[in-house]
Amino acid sequence: MRKHQPYRKNNGFWSCGLCHWEFQTRPSKDNCPGILRIAQATDEYKTRKQWRKLGFEPIPPVDGDPYIPYDAISIVHSTDWHGYYHRDHVRRITQLAPDLGQAGESK
Repeated sequence: MRKHQPYRKNNGFWSCGLCHWEFQTRPSKDNCPGILRIAQATDEYKTRKQWRKLGFEPIPPVDGDPYIPYDAISIVHSTDWHGYYHRDHVRRITQLAPDLGQAGESK
């Protein structure tokens, strides 16, 4: 886990520069996931299971933390959290393999 980077917003709430979660009071600098934190799945962010039901396979972000292979997480409780993948980081499961039998043949 990383440390929160708290800053005060114009609406009087606090937010973290890393996870973008909103707090009523200044958060401690502990226990920041280091990636976007969301409340639940959306059209943009879904779990691996949700993407697979739609026929997609998540691809971990290339520039992300290798220990957190997600684009976002939701934390319901300190021991209950879910990883979400952004729609830009999924690919169709049923991709056709190239026909290698005819590649490189000359006529």
